Amino acid sequence: MLDVVPTVVRVESVGTDWASLAAVISTGLVGVLGIGAAIWQAIHGWKREDRRARIAEKRKIYSRSLGLLTEFYFRYTGSRQTADAAERDQAARLLADALTACCEVQLISPDDVTDKLNVLIGGLWGSRDAPERIDKAFGDLGMAMRLDLGERPFNALPSLSATLSKTADPGDSEAQQGVT
Repeated sequence: MLDVVPTVVRVESVGTDWASLAAVISTGLVGVLGIGAAIWQAIHGWKREDRRARIAEKRKIYSRSLGLLTEFYFRYTGSRQTADAAERDQAARLLADALTACCEVQLISPDDVTDKLNVLIGGLWGSRDAPERIDKAFGDLGMAMRLDLGERPFNALPSLSATLSKTADPGDSEAQQGVT
């Protein structure tokens, strides 16, 4: 009979194959870091887009309130000098719209903007303030709004009282001379 002699293969381990191990670990690490970077980018991209949308919404609310307050200032100043009830009613409706817009501003704005808005509303409501004080309140509010929106402040806001005096009755000699 044939004798079956088992063949023995002797395998000698020389040590760990560090090159293969490093390749496997680095491949896994690159995969995990790639997934982490994609998640980070998505989250920060969303935050940036949310911030842009929030600033755009604030800009619309701020400009609407400033527009309504300015229109009220011009209309109210003219309507209290007239006995026309329709004009006074229109000014009252405009005031209601302006105050509604101001409530929106107070909901979304920081304390600095809200404080300056309240000063302006107080000046317009009392309407006994000098036009220069109302101009200053409009300017301060505009600056605070610009800063809140991340815009560069500037000192070139037009004077409302000067504009109002230019739109006064053409027969008024004081208005023609620029005296308010």
